[in-house]
Amino acid sequence: MSDPDEQRPTADATDQTPPGVEPPAPESPPLVLTAEAQEAAARPGSPLPRFWEAIKRLPRYARVAAALVQDPDVPTRSKVALGVGGLYLASPVDLVPGVIPIAGQLDDLYVLLRALRQALHSAPAEVSARHLHRVDLTMAHVEADIKVIEETTVWLIRQGIDRGGRVASSGWRRLRGMVPRRPAVD
Repeated sequence: MSDPDEQRPTADATDQTPPGVEPPAPESPPLVLTAEAQEAAARPGSPLPRFWEAIKRLPRYARVAAALVQDPDVPTRSKVALGVGGLYLASPVDLVPGVIPIAGQLDDLYVLLRALRQALHSAPAEVSARHLHRVDLTMAHVEADIKVIEETTVWLIRQGIDRGGRVASSGWRRLRGMVPRRPAVD
């Protein structure tokens, strides 16, 4: 019989992670955007490229939230904040229905990130930093992603108003064309 340690492959020194520190999470897979989404993202002033980056970080945010809930060093109030955010995500009642592209996911992501930020702020700083580091995130990511969700919401509302105005104007012109003009009275 050979020694079991001899049968294990040896790791390269670059693959070693210091004891007590988990390696950073792998990158999220690239998002595939529809032609319409690519067109919207290319519009001047569009926050959509930054919004897509925030969406790609969502799995890492979920891992931080799960780790915080399981960590005995995290205060109960932090876990409650995460629980409230999780309940909102799981609830069938949404401020914006999930079937509406982009807008339907904005409120879910916003609630999750606000709950996560609250939990991270109320946990000891070293505990928060440790959990964020494990998934290669920082508080700056959380803050920036909350801000881009707010900007995306405002941008989408403006886009809707702009499109609604164009549709209404076009409809008005069509209606005017359908109504017979009165003959001029001399």
